[in-house]
Amino acid sequence: MLKSLSHHRFVAWVLIAVSISLQCGLGLWNANRFPLSGDEALYAFWGRHWLEHQDPLFLAHWIDKPPLYLWGQTLSFAIWGATQAAARYVNIVATSLLTGLLCGYACRSWGIWAGVVAMGLATLNPLFRAYAPTGLTDPLLILWSTLSLLLAWKRRYGGSGLALALALFTKQIAVLHIPLVLGAIYLDQPQAWRTALRQWGTGFLVVALPLQVWDMLRWFQAPSFWVLGFEHYAPLRWVSVTQWIPRSQAWALLLPSVWGSWLGWLGWAGLMALAYGQVRKRIAWVDREERQILWLLVWSGGYLLVHLVMTFNVWTRYLLPLVPNAILATVWAMKTLWTRETKSWILGSGLLALLALCLGSGLALPQVQAQRLLEGPRNRELAGMPDALTYVLTHAPTGTVLFQHELSWHYLFYLFDDTSLTRIWYENPESLVATIQSLPADVPKIQLRLARDAHVTEQISHQLVAVSLYHVRCFQTQKVTVYEIQPVPTETCRSLESP
Repeated sequence: MLKSLSHHRFVAWVLIAVSISLQCGLGLWNANRFPLSGDEALYAFWGRHWLEHQDPLFLAHWIDKPPLYLWGQTLSFAIWGATQAAARYVNIVATSLLTGLLCGYACRSWGIWAGVVAMGLATLNPLFRAYAPTGLTDPLLILWSTLSLLLAWKRRYGGSGLALALALFTKQIAVLHIPLVLGAIYLDQPQAWRTALRQWGTGFLVVALPLQVWDMLRWFQAPSFWVLGFEHYAPLRWVSVTQWIPRSQAWALLLPSVWGSWLGWLGWAGLMALAYGQVRKRIAWVDREERQILWLLVWSGGYLLVHLVMTFNVWTRYLLPLVPNAILATVWAMKTLWTRETKSWILGSGLLALLALCLGSGLALPQVQAQRLLEGPRNRELAGMPDALTYVLTHAPTGTVLFQHELSWHYLFYLFDDTSLTRIWYENPESLVATIQSLPADVPKIQLRLARDAHVTEQISHQLVAVSLYHVRCFQTQKVTVYEIQPVPTETCRSLESP
């Protein structure tokens, strides 16, 4: 008996190690593939600033995000250097640990085969694959919130509260996960809910109090990241009823990305229907796991509803919290069907549904690799930007004006140490022309333009020609072109060497 238990634990740990290694390897493969997006570059700038400057309270640069993710990037930069790949290592590690967490929970709760299913689903999942190699805050948030939920299911209430506080101080939207965890605790311990809540609250305060005190120390000179986060996000408000249908359609277009396609969703829905069909044959909803999974699905529906009726941006990454929930529900459904009482045709149907789910996810991986998920990462549109900036730094004389609009936060990170360029932001082509005319004629003026914004570049060129100024191409990479703005329409740059 002890030997069998020992063997089971060994296999479980091997599975966990394999799942973490596989997820980490896939993330590292893409870590340095494309430049950082604007949001990624801003977070990386804050992380590097905290590392290299004596500004522990972020008073020189106000942050609108809680500090935990930024400190994680600081640690990554301290270990591996301030590179675009290092800016993404935090999320690669977070997604890898989340995969191991799901695999380990499934192994311990439902058996080795369940761990294999969880590992496969997490490794194939398109959203995990798309957002693991990014410098955004969402993957780390999902790690902490999922850990909080699973600890609550295991009745480790203090640890659950601590993990959710880590989620909340990673990204403010974790406030939506509080009902999920507290509801799970209540469903598990309705008679002793107050005692469990006190334990949960104690764990929560262990993390939340010191971090909130840190934020309060900033208030004499900088606003709280809670205030700035709300102000910079529109602020959030209810949308008009007339917008519900268009927003429903927009979110419906993004939903297939959770499982890669509607084929994956069809397989998942079929699997859940078969599992709950088996459950209904029993006496009542008395099984603890069944209540928890049902609550998981209810919360997921409520999460989508909140994003529908409030002014959240319709972005694919906001669907990430649904992925661990969907994986846990899938593994539970397979566990429910994998019994001696299940008829062979029902079990066979369940396996076919699981196969459809995996197939839908797997077929989406080439699309993910090419960054073609609807409203997903688009870093490929920035390909060559670091090379273009290297060219500018090498060839531009001191005092050159670099105009910025679509590319602005990017420069905070990629030009972190630069003091030779003067960066000026403009609002639209008209204000750009006005700013150029206000500058001395002998000051070099340059601009980086993206291939995706060719129509805007053409509009700017027309505005410049109207005042006898011209875009002159100096350097071009895959997706980025360096232009100098000159009073003469020559084929070579006046201030920057031509390639």
